[in-house]
Amino acid sequence: MCNIDTLALIAEPLGIQPSALENALSYKTKLVKKELCTVFLDSDRASDNRNDLAKILHSLLFAWLNEHINQHLCRDDFDTFIGLFDLPSPQNMTGRSNSLDQFCINFANERLHHFIQQRLFESHIDEYQSEGISKHVPPPSPISYFNNSECVRLFQNRPGGLIHIMDDQARWSHKKTDHTMVEAFAKRSGNHSSFKLGGGLDRSGFLTFTICLFNGPVTYSSEVFLEHNLDALNSDFVALLRGTAVGTGIADGGEGAGSINPFVQVAAQQPVKPMQVPSTGQKNTIHCMPHDTTTTSTAPTITEEERKDKDIAVPQNTGTPCIMGKFCTALDTLFDTLGDTQNWFVFCINPNDSQLLNQLKERSVKGQVHSAGLVKVAEWGGSNVQGGRDRTLAEQIERMRVALGLGETDVVLGQHKVFLSQAAFHAMEDYLCAADVEEQKCNWMHEAEVKASLDV
Repeated sequence: MCNIDTLALIAEPLGIQPSALENALSYKTKLVKKELCTVFLDSDRASDNRNDLAKILHSLLFAWLNEHINQHLCRDDFDTFIGLFDLPSPQNMTGRSNSLDQFCINFANERLHHFIQQRLFESHIDEYQSEGISKHVPPPSPISYFNNSECVRLFQNRPGGLIHIMDDQARWSHKKTDHTMVEAFAKRSGNHSSFKLGGGLDRSGFLTFTICLFNGPVTYSSEVFLEHNLDALNSDFVALLRGTAVGTGIADGGEGAGSINPFVQVAAQQPVKPMQVPSTGQKNTIHCMPHDTTTTSTAPTITEEERKDKDIAVPQNTGTPCIMGKFCTALDTLFDTLGDTQNWFVFCINPNDSQLLNQLKERSVKGQVHSAGLVKVAEWGGSNVQGGRDRTLAEQIERMRVALGLGETDVVLGQHKVFLSQAAFHAMEDYLCAADVEEQKCNWMHEAEVKASLDV
């Protein structure tokens, strides 16, 4: 360790001894053939260990902050809530290989895109039928949009999906390798339209594979996929922050006693990557996910042929946590929650791929518009009607429709809701804005500013 001064600077706010931090960064405890061994790390591995510690600290802080906010905002008697879903955009690295991190991010984006498409183009059909207004629904599938259901199934199908195979092979990591994982992918999904082998080895000699996502193909290197899938939380960092000196007589602040910073002590108890499902709208709905979902009554049926397939063997309850399985379960809970809410989608388009100011790349913008399905959304939006929870009497609704000069299909009364066409919604919105005194003041101020600038 060369930068001892920096080491002490970092250790102080964490409430730990510099020597303890140095040991955690320089050594790593690993299970080798059922024996616990301490491995001395070279400079590259130590750098990776440092980066892992930074990620874990960020995850602990985020988890604590998220749950702290939820516990203070969630009420048992509320009717509505606001949820924020913050997700990095799809990633395809150019300077280095795409790894498990990019795999997770792209899978989440694929699920999100699938959810948006389903909500925009299909979910309203059942609601129209239940509300008794089917005659106003456009013909089945009026817009031929790109449906990425098959790609989502490629990821999460059980058994035989990429995530299922990855978790299964990770649990048998003493017998399986990254190479056998990719071979199992190819064996099960080699003929899938969204999957293909990468065509060789990467620069480190590992097999590659390509997944065709909604926004284009991404090639991944299989390097340390299985290792990272198992490495949910480094036990050395747990001992560093939480301490291993309980009952040993080591004083607070001594090496091995853990952090003396009260906030770090609390935050360090938070699980990471992720150890619990996202908080939903109600209190007391946070449950730790089981280590192995195949032991529950909802486990998928395994055919005899699949049971004999060693590449997708039924996962054993070894107690070994796998990141991807937990990540998939967390997304299931998240999208179940989103499915019970009123969704508003805002599509953000990057003007260029280089994050440069005042530069618009037409090809890049067109690609994003096409992959997000915005053209189909625009074509479909004009004929769609949106529901609102207004239980106004039919006679009053009819008078309102006539007063606004709207057609019969622009305002439709269902069993429990009033459905407005896009044209009707905008007409009412414009009418309300025009009647709003504050809105009028803002318009007057804007007009005055424009005139003043013209006069100058």
